[in-house]
Amino acid sequence: MAGENRPAANLTVGMPVVIDDPDPRGRKDQPAHVVKVARAWVTIKHVGGSERRFRIDTQSESTGCGDGGYRFKTLPQAEYDDRINAAWRTIEDHGLTVERKARTLITDEQLFAIANLLAAKEA
Repeated sequence: MAGENRPAANLTVGMPVVIDDPDPRGRKDQPAHVVKVARAWVTIKHVGGSERRFRIDTQSESTGCGDGGYRFKTLPQAEYDDRINAAWRTIEDHGLTVERKARTLITDEQLFAIANLLAAKEA
């Protein structure tokens, strides 16, 4: 399943992270840093000055309404997600369509291998 090798979020105070806005028009990868780490919660301060509280296990705000709310990623996680997204773009750029449901059946290694084969064919 894509994303299974994504680095874990081993958080420490002062660690740089990024926050994603849930609004599709919102900013992605907003710089922030960890202010406080507790057993289940982490407090993260946005570069603009506001603080947000996130669950460590889901890496998201607890909004009380499903999956909504801001999410945070460590820098290694953000880089890994960028690699995954670039691989999917490569596949789509070659005219291949993979249904969202089917994407969970493909491992990261398979995804990267397919994208690399398509990129090599192009070169």
